[in-house]
Amino acid sequence: MPTQEELQARSLYEQGMSTREIGEILHRGKRQVGDMIRGAGGTLRPKGGTTKPVIPLEDQEVRRLYESGTPLDTIARQVCRSKTTVAKMVQRAGGTIGPGGRAKARTKRELSTAEKEEAVALYDQGASFDKIGNMLGTSTTVAIRAVVETKPLRRCRYCECLIPATSRVCMYCALEKGVKER
Repeated sequence: MPTQEELQARSLYEQGMSTREIGEILHRGKRQVGDMIRGAGGTLRPKGGTTKPVIPLEDQEVRRLYESGTPLDTIARQVCRSKTTVAKMVQRAGGTIGPGGRAKARTKRELSTAEKEEAVALYDQGASFDKIGNMLGTSTTVAIRAVVETKPLRRCRYCECLIPATSRVCMYCALEKGVKER
C-alpha cells in the first residue's frame, strides 16, 4: 500500500514535474523520489524525457505546414523536435510522408481562372513552379500548365529551365556565362 507521500510524488510527476523539482518540494533526493513514484505504481519517463507533451492540435498544425510544402527539417526547427518526430506527428494526424520526406502532391486537373491568375502573379514574383503548386494545392505540372496557358514560355538555351518567351537564357545562366538575357 503506497504512502500518502508516494501518491503525492506520483501525482506531481504525472502532472509533468521532474523528479528534481518534486525532490525540492518533498525535501528528498531525485533518486529517492523515483523510488517513491515506482512504489506508488508509477512509471518513470526515459532520462531526458520530453520537454513538451505531444498535443493532437500540434500534430494537426504540423501536418498543415507539411502539406503546404514546408520541408520536415524546417518544421522540426520551428517546433523544437527531431525530423523523425515531426514525420510521426504528420502520420498521427493522418498525413502521408512522401519519398525523401516530401508531401505527396495533391493533383487537381483544372485550376479556376482566379487560381491561374494567382499562379502567373507568383511566377512573376519569382516563385518556383514547385512552390506555386504547393501554394495552390496542386502538382508542379498543373502549375506549369497554368502559367504556360496564360504566359508564353520557352526553355533556356543552356539549362533547359522555363523562361519568358522574349528571353533567350535565364538570369542564372546569363550571370554564370556572361551572356545577355535578351
